[in-house]
Amino acid sequence: MGIFAFLTPEGRKFFRLDKTISAGFMQEEKPRFASMPLVEGQRIEANLGLTNRGTAPVDGVYRFFELALLTATQNIDKETHTAFLRQAHAEYDDEVNKGNKGVSVGVTHTIWNKHYLPELGQPPLTKEQAEQIKSGQLRLYVYSWSRWQDEAHDLDSCRWAEPPASGHIKEDELNWHVCEDW
Repeated sequence: MGIFAFLTPEGRKFFRLDKTISAGFMQEEKPRFASMPLVEGQRIEANLGLTNRGTAPVDGVYRFFELALLTATQNIDKETHTAFLRQAHAEYDDEVNKGNKGVSVGVTHTIWNKHYLPELGQPPLTKEQAEQIKSGQLRLYVYSWSRWQDEAHDLDSCRWAEPPASGHIKEDELNWHVCEDW
């Protein structure tokens, strides 16, 4: 049995009591955004990652990330988190069915995925979308999920950012909230 202390990307501590002790564990990194003004013709660019914060390598790591812009409504957080989790499980099942064994991540090593909004191949932000992000009508969501060998619990994190006061995407100015904290 062990007690684990974790820091969230926002610097908050939380503790977990667990009967299984995994010497290696994956922890979400703070999203890294390219600084940009929120104007027509731009794309939001983010690197989303997971780091092994344990004392041993982690094997069999599967991961799923999502970056999304969604209309802020009464129940959007819970609905969004549920939809992202379903997508993560479906992608995991697909990978396992294909025979994928996941990846190995060394101690202090990070695995990153780059994401764009709108996605590449789609038109960039419209003037209306940029204004809706600034006003809070559209919310920027980041979702991270991971499962790895010898761990009893999945990493499952859903967050949304307040509208940037400066009208620019700057990672050090984004205030994040946990989904369902409405």
